[in-house]
Amino acid sequence: MGLEVVKEIVSSLASAFSWVSSLSYAFAVIGIGILLAIAIGYLAVGVVKFFRFVMHMKVKQFITMMTLLGVLLILIAIVIP
Repeated sequence: MGLEVVKEIVSSLASAFSWVSSLSYAFAVIGIGILLAIAIGYLAVGVVKFFRFVMHMKVKQFITMMTLLGVLLILIAIVIP
């Protein structure tokens, strides 16, 4: 009975990866996953550093940044259509 459960689990895992037809595709998927994890890590560090930078801004610097961001978003909205 215990081996039947293991067999079902292994077969379900094998069917989940049935779209992978060769070992090279499996390595490609693993590589993309690793690169994605690295990118997410760098993004998290960048977001934290950005928020720390914003928190230490003076009011005039913050208003200038928000004004430039607003102008940039308006320009993007004009260019997109």
